[in-house]
Amino acid sequence: MNLSRMNDAGTRFRSISDCLVDRSEVSRFLVPIVARPPSGLCCLKWSAHLAPTLPAGATHTEVTRNLAQITKTRELMGHFLICIIVNLCLYAIVVHFSRNLVHDLDISILMSACLLLVLLLSSVWLMLKRGPGCLEFYGLTLAKWPTAVRNAAAYSLPILALIVLSKWIAIQVLPNVDHHVLFSGRLSQYPLQSHYLLQLAIYVTLIPVQEFIARGVIQGSLQEFLTGRRCTLKAILISNLLFSTFHLFVSPYFALASFLPGMFWGWLYSRQRSLIAVSASHTLIGIWALYLVGTPAGL
Repeated sequence: MNLSRMNDAGTRFRSISDCLVDRSEVSRFLVPIVARPPSGLCCLKWSAHLAPTLPAGATHTEVTRNLAQITKTRELMGHFLICIIVNLCLYAIVVHFSRNLVHDLDISILMSACLLLVLLLSSVWLMLKRGPGCLEFYGLTLAKWPTAVRNAAAYSLPILALIVLSKWIAIQVLPNVDHHVLFSGRLSQYPLQSHYLLQLAIYVTLIPVQEFIARGVIQGSLQEFLTGRRCTLKAILISNLLFSTFHLFVSPYFALASFLPGMFWGWLYSRQRSLIAVSASHTLIGIWALYLVGTPAGL
């Protein structure tokens, strides 16, 4: 099918550039495929669904910038998908060969550090692909951080109360945990033991890395790529499913337990776009749940 168009003088338009010469045609001309891309973009092929409708008065520079942005977004989406697929494959291999090694919190923290290092390297690679000015996009900003941290702590208080309530209900109902006390975490029982304090220090250090990967890179990228209704909710769900999956090496119950607060942190990040705030909330809830209230053995 011939997609070109002729003006009154019989001149055949073949591209956006030709069309822009005659502004009278701009308001009624739609280019499904750009046969001759603007200068500097000649090596690219533009798919029909990405070619923009030209508004009246559009300039050659505006069209070029629009198409370049589309191409950049598609390129970043490709890098993102490659990063996710490769990391999931590597993770499956690691879990298979280490499933008999994870038997206490020390080994779990060590494996978390190794896995997060691999994910961090691939995330930094993805961030560098975006180019200059990407820090704020991934939540690495100090803008209004005291207010963001205060709000995050306030939002976290109901979660802390819910953790205590859930532990109390479990003690009352489940026969295998009825011997537990309400606060049975390591720091509740041994607050000054250096070994547990070292565990806590490593755990707190890894939290910003987790949030950078799960919320900044995965959720932030999905919020950019997804379109349509409830795209933010979809981004939170998908990123949090991946976040929970990376806890399966501990146990399925721990992965499920991490999904619930992860949804809260995803919502918090979509609201504030600050890794400092969501990391503060993660630290507060994590210390409270794992080291103060404590979880039943085998979780």
